[in-house]
Amino acid sequence: MDFREKKTGLPAGNFEGKRKKSGKIFPFDLKKILLCCIVIELFAGSCLAGEEKGSGKAAVQEANILAENRKLKAELALLQEEKEVIRKELLETLDKNTMLAGKLKRLELSIASVTESLSPVYAGEREEDLAESLRTVMQSSVALASASGSLCAELEKMLADKVIRDPVSTAKLRILINSTSSEIRKIAVLNAPAVPPRGFSSCRILQADFSLNAVSVSAGYRNGVRHGMLLYSPDGKTSVRITAVRNFVSAGIVNSGDIRKLSIGMELRVRRGSGK
Repeated sequence: MDFREKKTGLPAGNFEGKRKKSGKIFPFDLKKILLCCIVIELFAGSCLAGEEKGSGKAAVQEANILAENRKLKAELALLQEEKEVIRKELLETLDKNTMLAGKLKRLELSIASVTESLSPVYAGEREEDLAESLRTVMQSSVALASASGSLCAELEKMLADKVIRDPVSTAKLRILINSTSSEIRKIAVLNAPAVPPRGFSSCRILQADFSLNAVSVSAGYRNGVRHGMLLYSPDGKTSVRITAVRNFVSAGIVNSGDIRKLSIGMELRVRRGSGK
């Protein structure tokens, strides 16, 4: 048997007849097959190119997204740092404002207490320590004044009995007694409670300053004068408002009337026209 018969399963005569009719060895059109292969290859190439192009765009987009994320993370970190700085500044400002508000409140309470009840309010530890020290000094000064007064009295008795006969020593002792007695009187006045405002009635002008439109008077806090009090001249036409108060002297501004109508030694009264 011919190998063509084995290969195709057709008789050799048939094969020869077909080859003779078509003029081809194989019954297939090689040009068409080649054309199909070329088309398939081009299609596959275009698909691969499109896929590569799409993957390139995706890679670029992914890189852009990653860069944007890094940028946003950096901005977020910067904002977090700024937030912490602002928070610290805010806490410091709140602390300072709280301290100032507390100090202002203590001052307001002290001023209100002094003006209304004549009993200062000491709200801080330092103020309480100072107040306690002041009380101790006042008590000690009273005890010292009492002992000094007793000593002066004994010396006066000795001088009256002429126990000391030396005139020079007697004169020195009398000078010391008078000086000590004067200081004792000052201590006694300072330790005495202040007169309330309702107990004050009048005082006298110590000095008048026409350029400042102000006067000083012979009474102070211990005598019952208080800040803002109005004092009137004897005829009631001129009034003085107290603006500064010390223990035994005060100063004020002429509130109404003419300061030239006032003079040193003139009496100023609490009530208009009192004593007329």
